[in-house]
Amino acid sequence: MTRNLTLQMVFLLLFSLVIFSTANAQGTLSYAEGGPSVEDPNSLGYPKFYIDSQNGNDSNTGSISSPWKSVSKVSTHAGTAAQGTHYLFKRGLVYANAQTDLYDINGADGKRIVFGAYGSLTANKPRLDNIQFYGGTYLMIRDLHCKQIIVRSGTSHTIIYNNEVSGQGKQGIAGFKRVNHISIISNYLHDVAYSQEDVIVLHAESWNAATYEYDIGSHHWIIDNTIMMSGGNEDGIDICSEHGSSYDRSIDFKVIGNKIMAQPNSGVTKNAIQIGHWSEKVWVMGNITGGYTTEDSQRLGPWQDAWKGVTEIARDYQVSGNVSFFNGIYGANIRIHFDYGRIFHNTLLSPTCNGFLWITPTGVTTADNVTTSSNVPGVSYPNLSDSINKDPRNWNDITFLQHFIPDASWSGNNGDATIGAFDSNGKRLGMEIESFSDFGKGWEGPPLCQQKLIELGVSWSGVPVIDTQAPTVPSNVVASNIASTTATISWTASIDDVRVTGYDVYQDDVLKTSVTSTSAAITGLTASTTYLFTIKAKDAAGHVSEASAPFSVTTSIPDTQVPSAPTGLVASNIAANSFTLSWTASTDNVGVT
Repeated sequence: MTRNLTLQMVFLLLFSLVIFSTANAQGTLSYAEGGPSVEDPNSLGYPKFYIDSQNGNDSNTGSISSPWKSVSKVSTHAGTAAQGTHYLFKRGLVYANAQTDLYDINGADGKRIVFGAYGSLTANKPRLDNIQFYGGTYLMIRDLHCKQIIVRSGTSHTIIYNNEVSGQGKQGIAGFKRVNHISIISNYLHDVAYSQEDVIVLHAESWNAATYEYDIGSHHWIIDNTIMMSGGNEDGIDICSEHGSSYDRSIDFKVIGNKIMAQPNSGVTKNAIQIGHWSEKVWVMGNITGGYTTEDSQRLGPWQDAWKGVTEIARDYQVSGNVSFFNGIYGANIRIHFDYGRIFHNTLLSPTCNGFLWITPTGVTTADNVTTSSNVPGVSYPNLSDSINKDPRNWNDITFLQHFIPDASWSGNNGDATIGAFDSNGKRLGMEIESFSDFGKGWEGPPLCQQKLIELGVSWSGVPVIDTQAPTVPSNVVASNIASTTATISWTASIDDVRVTGYDVYQDDVLKTSVTSTSAAITGLTASTTYLFTIKAKDAAGHVSEASAPFSVTTSIPDTQVPSAPTGLVASNIAANSFTLSWTASTDNVGVT
């Protein structure tokens, strides 16, 4: 026992050192590594350039007071950028409606080149068109709203984080042609990839040209993304190594904590998750996939036997802690077409099929799974006509997750040995990343991936890092845009030992609204009335900070009258071509402006 405890302590210490090495003085990740979105990101002393499509000019210096104007200026400059450079696009603005190609942009470990955002956090993400990166390494693409983000041609060690992607006729986020060490984290994708294309995709750009140099590379994370499939998307997440030779296949894929909804009556969609055809060393964990697909909710392995004449299929999968509620024309919650792996603690519901479809697997074991026929009390298929249930952005809410949590009175409750993805207390099961005997756990990802594992309750190396502290108290509460019935409340962000996930805004000690940013628009107020507002911060572990100092806001008097007519109009200083007019001031019940 003493030895095991010592090993756990060593792991925790090493993990903390890894996180801290990429952190700023407050102990949180830097903006370049996935720290909080802020109005003016800290580049830690590296060059920083601002882009403002409305008031900028490409001949300016690129400072916040003299910004550039265009994406093309960034494309030209980035080719010779110093390591650690930050390019920040102003929120609330739209940039040129044209594809941007960036070639061989190289940061370094701890010195990522960043393409991000600045400006008011209440404004929309800066709206760009398609962005494609050809080659390059140690990049961060974050806080943008793009039609498409593509990395290709050997791009490596790149993070794609906290973006919104919509409006493109092909893929949303894609990696093609020997890309390696790509982390796709916490993005929201919707209304993308029509015409039988995929939403997030890592595979050969053309299946007919899937030679080694055109296949994908290895070591990728796809974690905590939210996908709304629509209009005939083929797959929500599609990972396919198309190179059939067993000695140089692509390996090490972690698909964890994603939420994917195939909208009812939105066209033909095939699979929420597809991972094939010869991908190896794969972890599919803690995902929620739901809705209407024509084939499978999760298709793991080649589409059919002897795909492209190759008889040796995919191998080494861990499939655990997933929830699938699937209403398919045919297929299964999980189609199993791989050799050697474990499938455990999944909850698989469907009115049209029953859990698994097996296609010639070898060495695959299953345990502790729930299917529709299990008839577990309290576990039910969500009503997809409900607006909360059909929007995957709501799927972390307990009101939605309650569909998959057994009743507390169920006789089958057995702690961590309870079947399915949840125990009766709502604890997510099957959430420890296990090793493959000849490989281990693969690439641990950047610190942001490890942080996301903590938020999702996933254990790495059998020692979950636990969030033990509540966030600090929000400070510097202020009000702006005060009107008779509305106001905007803002504050300085709190700090947490892991991560702040949101804020509760209280009006006269009653919860008014909850937000994830550091401002809130307050409505429904009464004119000429004083209110007290306080803020509390929350983290993923359920800790809540103390309330901020109360801030008093008095709404304005409604302006119901027009000003009185000016009187006493006189002219003076009369000359040949000018004169001065003056009059007695008007009055108003609020004020003449």
